[in-house]
Amino acid sequence: AALPSGVSVSVALMQGSPRVITQRLSVLGFQHVYVDGGSVVQGFIEAGLLEEITITLIPVLLGVGISLFGRSSSVVGFTLQRSHVYPFGFVQNVYRVARNHSLQGRRP
Repeated sequence: AALPSGVSVSVALMQGSPRVITQRLSVLGFQHVYVDGGSVVQGFIEAGLLEEITITLIPVLLGVGISLFGRSSSVVGFTLQRSHVYPFGFVQNVYRVARNHSLQGRRP
């Protein structure tokens, strides 16, 4: 896969496990990384590599669709750090990611 023309030089596509990617970026001197996409974010959360997550709520009821993060083998808690309401209706919440707890033996 390739990035579309005109994308900032600070954007890169990487393949590998979340841990391998963060190790590569650390060697390159990066301390903060933007991760996007439900299953990608979920992989980083499950690997214990995310400290903060931003979720933007858009006031539209879709009725059907794909779950934001899909199924998970762990319960992930969040602590609200800050919230911003935009005049056009979006609400952006920034959360601190809590440690995971096993779902083993529990029913969804």
